[in-house]
Amino acid sequence: MQRKVSMNYFDLLAWHIENSQNIENCRIDNIYITKGSNNIFLFHLHCKDGDRDLIIEPGRRIHFTKFTIDRDTNGQVSFLRTLLRESFIRSTEILGHERIYSIKTSNEKNIIVELLPRGVLIVTDDKNQILFTTERKEFKDREIKQGSIYSLPPISTSKRKASLPSLLSAPQEIIDALNITDVENGKIIISELEEKIKNGIIEPCLIEKTTVLPIKASNNCIEFRSFNDALDRYFTELEKEQIVNESSKKLNDEKGRLISTINEVNQKISVYKENAERLRKIGKLIMGNYPLIEEIRNTNINSKNTIIIKLDGEEIELDPRLSPTKNASIYFDRAKELEAKAKKAEEILINLQN
Repeated sequence: MQRKVSMNYFDLLAWHIENSQNIENCRIDNIYITKGSNNIFLFHLHCKDGDRDLIIEPGRRIHFTKFTIDRDTNGQVSFLRTLLRESFIRSTEILGHERIYSIKTSNEKNIIVELLPRGVLIVTDDKNQILFTTERKEFKDREIKQGSIYSLPPISTSKRKASLPSLLSAPQEIIDALNITDVENGKIIISELEEKIKNGIIEPCLIEKTTVLPIKASNNCIEFRSFNDALDRYFTELEKEQIVNESSKKLNDEKGRLISTINEVNQKISVYKENAERLRKIGKLIMGNYPLIEEIRNTNINSKNTIIIKLDGEEIELDPRLSPTKNASIYFDRAKELEAKAKKAEEILINLQN
């Protein structure tokens, strides 16, 4: 089974049935973003039975959390606070038969949480005009942006051969858990499940590192007293794993860049040393063949151009206006410059390796 990364409709329905009374009439005391994220919001609520932290992650989840989470703020959070802080939650509902949750507040605002793929967190006014959205979205049939009127996604009318999940409007994991094999029988079973959840019959089931469901899916289920607690445990662990994976990927990327840099520096050191050795050899050849070089120089003393000679397989460029010693010094000086560069590169290499 593929790992679950977001709540499905039945998850949202179960959470709503279980927690609508726990969220309604709570005051929105403050709003944060979780540290290190750009899309996980934490609403700190003051309720009659105590304070609660509500996690809202568009496109993925909504649930209360008991875990201690590092909090942060940004421009979006500041604007949300302006719109919602100190207001009371008056009512909650699921919009349509979708993974879209509506939270109406006492100051006539509507918080809309889309748990659909590419989902967003939206705040509208009493006329359904969008005042805030986490992202501007343009779809074929609707546009989500500040100032536009919020509308639900249209119902799909595709005539292509549909799969069992799309025909039953149910995720594959629910179909598997209920052992559904055909459409007609499946419609009855799915309808019965929905009514069962609406009547508060919920069996929280967490399968480690796989999924969380409001029904018993297998013998591997870890049972919880509440579906919220199962959601909280599952998605908090999923988030931690993703943080670790992202950190590992970042470290591996940095390690790869470091290895590449080390290889480049090593290559430069080799080139510097090889060229320095060759230049020093040429300087020694000039000094070792002093009489020959002097004779060649005297023959070309009036030449304004450098001359090329071959000694011991090396092409040597000479300036006939300079003595053999000065010609050799030019090569020795260039060798020293390259040796200095090699030494500096070796120091850089030591720092990189440490």
